[in-house]
Amino acid sequence: MQLATYKFSVEDYHRMGETGILPPDKNFELIRGEIIEMSPVGFKHAAAVKRLNAFCCNNFPAVVSVQDPILLGDVSEPEPDIILLKPEDTFYGSRLPVAADAMLIIEVSDSTLRYDQTAKLTLYAENQIPEVWIANIQDQQLEVYRESDGSNYLQTLILKDLETITPLAFPEIEISVKDILG
Repeated sequence: MQLATYKFSVEDYHRMGETGILPPDKNFELIRGEIIEMSPVGFKHAAAVKRLNAFCCNNFPAVVSVQDPILLGDVSEPEPDIILLKPEDTFYGSRLPVAADAMLIIEVSDSTLRYDQTAKLTLYAENQIPEVWIANIQDQQLEVYRESDGSNYLQTLILKDLETITPLAFPEIEISVKDILG
């Protein structure tokens, strides 16, 4: 016997949060209609997010979104660690950002590495996010994905601690992998 599974819309997901069906003391993401409980954040992950946030806020002329949702269609609302968003007068106070607003998504990955490299990366490619970085804490490297063809990224770069990267949206700004991973 096969168990039934249910897919939820973004609207359903928000209603579940508002009515208390989803416990407020836990963090969730909606990915392809599935409600995914997020892993607890370890100290290395937290430190990398803080380093990235400080660097991004000080260097990029963008709205820096930290562990906030982005609306990707009707059935996905992930919460990447960092999103560099196009400037917007209300700082997205009147709506959630959508794929067209994102210039760069950064996922800091430790226990969620395989999930981020597969399910989430594919979701970002399908939504034409121009550039995704995975700060791979396990292997101490930065994985850079560019040029979505609508299902995958055509360009992949793997960078180690002494190397640097320049985001596509900000070619004049360089960051070292060591500054991201510590």
